[in-house]
Amino acid sequence: MNLEKSSVVIFSGGLDSVGLVGFCLEHGVRTFPIFINRGQENLGKESRAVEYFDKFFKDRHSGLYNQTFKVSVSTPPEEIKKNFKSPYRHALRNLDLVTQGLRYATCLFGQGVEMEAVYVGGNSGDVASDNSEEFWRDVEVAAESGLREFNFSPKVYAPFQRMSWDKRNIISSSYASDVPLHLSWSCWKNEEKHCGECDPCRRRKEAFKLASVNDLTGYLK
Repeated sequence: MNLEKSSVVIFSGGLDSVGLVGFCLEHGVRTFPIFINRGQENLGKESRAVEYFDKFFKDRHSGLYNQTFKVSVSTPPEEIKKNFKSPYRHALRNLDLVTQGLRYATCLFGQGVEMEAVYVGGNSGDVASDNSEEFWRDVEVAAESGLREFNFSPKVYAPFQRMSWDKRNIISSSYASDVPLHLSWSCWKNEEKHCGECDPCRRRKEAFKLASVNDLTGYLK
């Protein structure tokens, strides 16, 4: 797959985003990760994973990897979290996240960086309506219109989705490149280890099995 020369990557410290950063670097992409503190329950664990991989990728790809830029934006707003106890309160969460990536990319472009894209870590197994190829195409069109005054028109997409890769493919590729994905963080909770029972944990376990890769992730169950 032909990737752009420079890209902002939405970086959560999770399996998909760590795999994407590694994939970009292996393909010579100048990579600018952004981590969003959105008030998530697992903030401490995600932050710890990002800090580890910041050093890991900087040591390995010092000419391409730029230290993670961190921002704080409550997503959804606290008022939504407090007053609406339902799954719908997270509607369009990924739009909020990629908007921060687009803002960061626009700032870099304005400083003379040859910025070309914002990448997200979605894969072919994702089912959320705000994490699909169609959704990212619509976001790209909106960004082109909204950033016209800055003469900036970045691509917005999930490379793994375009390649029809699921978590199994991400794991296989990452371990072939010696990226220690077991040190990424997928769990919704902020426990000592992955809980092993939430949806992300279950998908993670299954993906390692399908990839026939020994899962060194620590699980409570």
